[in-house]
Amino acid sequence: MKLPISKTRKRPKPVQDSTTADVPTPDPSTLIRFSELKKILPWSRTTCWRAIREKRFPAPLKLGRNLNAWRKSEIVAWIDKRANQRDQS
Repeated sequence: MKLPISKTRKRPKPVQDSTTADVPTPDPSTLIRFSELKKILPWSRTTCWRAIREKRFPAPLKLGRNLNAWRKSEIVAWIDKRANQRDQS
């Protein structure tokens, strides 16, 4: 004999631990990957690496064989420098 299955199952609520509840705002020295960089600077990967090779953009930190990240503070400073150049001309 089969028991009827309730159509409205109650799912357990996710447990919120204190480490995820109080996440601080990241400071400017935060490391960001390309996916985050793309949100700040709408460049393709190719354009980004070309600018790095030509020394027109800050190089990332090499954190592993296939892991690169930029200091957010360097990216913000680079953008500020370009804005200042624009304002002076």
